[in-house]
Amino acid sequence: MDILQVVGLGLVVCILAIILRVQKPPMATMLSITAGIMIFFAMMPQITSVFNVLRDLAGQANVSMVYMGTILKIVGIAISLTLAPKFAGMPVKGHWPLK
Repeated sequence: MDILQVVGLGLVVCILAIILRVQKPPMATMLSITAGIMIFFAMMPQITSVFNVLRDLAGQANVSMVYMGTILKIVGIAISLTLAPKFAGMPVKGHWPLK
């Protein structure tokens, strides 16, 4: 799926969810979750290619996939702990100045 199609789907779903939220909030939530799942599955080939590139780089650097998995988990936790307060509206005290 092209990036413009994904963005278009996201915008249409957002507008429909805003309209539906007034009259039927559970239906708006179901619409948002369904669209999120559809976008996730549409992006699976791109996500798979990113993981293939990481696996190839780990192979070229002679790094075991066990270590690569651990490194990816640590990076994911660090990014989520850094971004979560920013999206929650809390002040971020850290090494990454997010603006």
